[in-house]
Amino acid sequence: VKPLLAFAAVSQYAAIVMPTLMIWKGKEHGLVVFDLTGIQMLWLVVSALVGIGIGHTLYYFSMSRLGVAVASGVVQLQAVTVGALEGPIFGSYLTPTQWLTGVLAIAGAMLMLYAQQRTMNADRAAASRTSS
Repeated sequence: VKPLLAFAAVSQYAAIVMPTLMIWKGKEHGLVVFDLTGIQMLWLVVSALVGIGIGHTLYYFSMSRLGVAVASGVVQLQAVTVGALEGPIFGSYLTPTQWLTGVLAIAGAMLMLYAQQRTMNADRAAASRTSS
């Protein structure tokens, strides 16, 4: 799947589902968005472009390069990363158990990336031996 095509599909689904949920479940049926100040509206748009646009494009690009299993494993690091960064920003720190499981998740992701790299190198070596 081409990353930009996948992103376009996800964007279309989000453009349909999110406003529907906003109108159905949102505070004042989503009309509170019109109460935002100019800077809040700017941050909303920037958040949408960065979080959805660039984030999904890079995710699908990495999936096409690394494969679904490795890309999905690396995405699992998002929770650990957010948890580690929220302490200095919001004052909510991870517990020792959360740090331990986070370190295990990072080790697992590194192991998947290492295995993927070894597999790719072995495939290249086999292809070069076959073509010579």
